[in-house]
Amino acid sequence: MLDTWLKTVSADTLLNRKGQIWRKLPEEVRASMQDNPTQMRALMLDNPGIIKRPVVVFPNGTITVYSRKTFGPP
Repeated sequence: MLDTWLKTVSADTLLNRKGQIWRKLPEEVRASMQDNPTQMRALMLDNPGIIKRPVVVFPNGTITVYSRKTFGPP
């Protein structure tokens, strides 16, 4: 499923850099993610909780992640 999403949106869009999992990663690991979609993909596969959610897949195949800007307040 992740690879399908990554064909439509960037790994950077899916990676949750505000969550607890991200904050617990060593600084070297976080730095290695900078502009490195392959590393981001591997991290998301190893730690699915680091993927922003919910991921919304529309019938036409468009994919987005929840944001107040896109959907308004929860």
